[in-house]
Amino acid sequence: MEFYGGTEHDVDVVIYGNKLVGAFISENGPTNFPSFRETSATTPSLLPPDRQAQLIVAAFKCCVDIGLSDGIFNVEMKMTASGPKLIEINGRMGDAFLRKWVRRLYGVDLAMCAFMISCDIKPFVPKFQPYERLMGVMLLPSLHSHLVNDSHFRERIKCLQDNGDVLFYMMQEDNLYGSLGVSGTDPDVCREKLLALCNEFGIESDTYKVSNFVRYFRY
Repeated sequence: MEFYGGTEHDVDVVIYGNKLVGAFISENGPTNFPSFRETSATTPSLLPPDRQAQLIVAAFKCCVDIGLSDGIFNVEMKMTASGPKLIEINGRMGDAFLRKWVRRLYGVDLAMCAFMISCDIKPFVPKFQPYERLMGVMLLPSLHSHLVNDSHFRERIKCLQDNGDVLFYMMQEDNLYGSLGVSGTDPDVCREKLLALCNEFGIESDTYKVSNFVRYFRY
């Protein structure tokens, strides 16, 4: 595939009757070269409002132009110097942690929206700016299996979850364990909290530089 410069984004669009009902943008950090697997993410988007609007319109048009008229679709895009560029369209909502993140920030359950649309009911998607920000890093089997399988790690994570200090999401895929996330009022607060956790747990390493993956998440 051709490589596009710029920032990478997931745009989850809600479409009913060929009309855009809502859209949610998240930012992805750099991939762990030479892999193209995403390493980190934050939402809501840090792009200026006009650039966000470009991404949403582009994602929506890409979907309807290929006949996706009703449903929740995850569109991966790059925002380049010359505008949005399509990477891929998934005929489903965003996977992994995105559903939980959107539900926490916006009070919208994408799975419920998909169910309503399948029943020919238009979902309601409120439009407001969340009061908090979420930022997280991915955990990979090739690098972090020793952590995920460690009982002390799990106990510490559960304690932090119970206190509301972290968002931890586990998956059962071969190439991704899940994500470890934090909340905060702005990107700097989130970055400091996330890096402190990654250093505590040993997620930050010479082969997985979380500090590099999240340094671009700035206003």
